Amino acid sequence: MSFFQDLFSKKVGINLVAALLVAALLIWGSFAYLDHYTCHGCAITVPDLKGYQVDMVADITSKKDLRYVVLDSIYDENSERGAVVDQDPAPGAKVKENRRIYVIINRVERESVEMEDVTNGSPRQAIAMLKAMGLKIGELIPKQSPYTDLVLEQLYNGGTIEPGTIIKKGEKITLVVASGVGGEKTRVPLLLGFNLKQAETILLERSLNVGAVICDDCETAEDTLSLSRIWKQRPIHNEKYLVGLGSYIDIWLTTDTSGVIKSEANSSELNSVDENKDDKGSGN
Repeated sequence: MSFFQDLFSKKVGINLVAALLVAALLIWGSFAYLDHYTCHGCAITVPDLKGYQVDMVADITSKKDLRYVVLDSIYDENSERGAVVDQDPAPGAKVKENRRIYVIINRVERESVEMEDVTNGSPRQAIAMLKAMGLKIGELIPKQSPYTDLVLEQLYNGGTIEPGTIIKKGEKITLVVASGVGGEKTRVPLLLGFNLKQAETILLERSLNVGAVICDDCETAEDTLSLSRIWKQRPIHNEKYLVGLGSYIDIWLTTDTSGVIKSEANSSELNSVDENKDDKGSGN
């Protein structure tokens, strides 16, 4: 019998088929094992952890076969102390078993900073320094002085705060500003169309204060700070109208910005705000 006849004999053919079947079974078994080991096709929906305390986060993630890692902590006065304020992956994302969920926690206490000397500079410089330290600006109090546009004193809780004093972030610092011998004056800026935070920044740069804030249709703090816009102010903006440093500017806010946006497109309307306009229930 020749070599080729032996190779393709019935016995060799059976052995070859058996070998192929064994190889196929081994390959299939390997893939099946890998699928099981890597949980191929498995998906766990990431829960929404925002607002939960850390001890509750541990329980929630454990039940979902997930893990959590505290990535960072911040201080947000509008959020619950010790609660999760952000997470990654986001709620609803599909992840594999044992995946780490990174969370950011709101600190229980505010950070402390060392007070710097913000006097002997302009109010604008002092405000920038205070914001960089995480402090807020309370009031700008004008004081007659031979100087102008100069911060004379820095006050906290009614008294002078010395450089180097440890103070919590978020506290308010009052600045005493030199207004010149005759009392320096400044123009009232145009605030229409801006939100409350933007208006505060503009006024502080002019050494002016936010007065009454009126917003009858604002339902939440978020509305007041970001969504609403100023549709009216008093005193009104006028190129010839000056007020003393430290003066208070009253503002009216609304969440219905359609009319405000229309007014912004016409500077002549903005410069001649009708103070007798219907105050949307504010009583003005």
